Amino acid sequence: APSSCCGSDQVCPPRVHKQRRIPGVPGSMPNASWTGNLRAVKWIDMEDKHGGCHGHYVHGICIYGNRDLKWLMNSQSLFANKFELHKFPLAVECLELRLRERTLNQSETAIQPSWYF
Repeated sequence: APSSCCGSDQVCPPRVHKQRRIPGVPGSMPNASWTGNLRAVKWIDMEDKHGGCHGHYVHGICIYGNRDLKWLMNSQSLFANKFELHKFPLAVECLELRLRERTLNQSETAIQPSWYF
């Protein structure tokens, strides 16, 4: 079940990453650090850097719309935060099709130096 910080239709993989830093947990790396951007997030106070949100903002974070896809595809982040399937289904469907295409074509994504910690 999702934690209370996530809606019932959301998944929180970045939170799982943070939990791996707890000492004594199997697979933990308590001294690990992350220098890259784990999540692609458009904050309302940083519109000059990301070009604005084409969905809408909730609590200062962009809920991605269809016109945010190009920005997401160019992002080097591992995860994207946040989507609302019932309001912007095309955004999620297009990303799913892109991932399926890459998988079927056996495309490879080069490992980015910023992913290492």
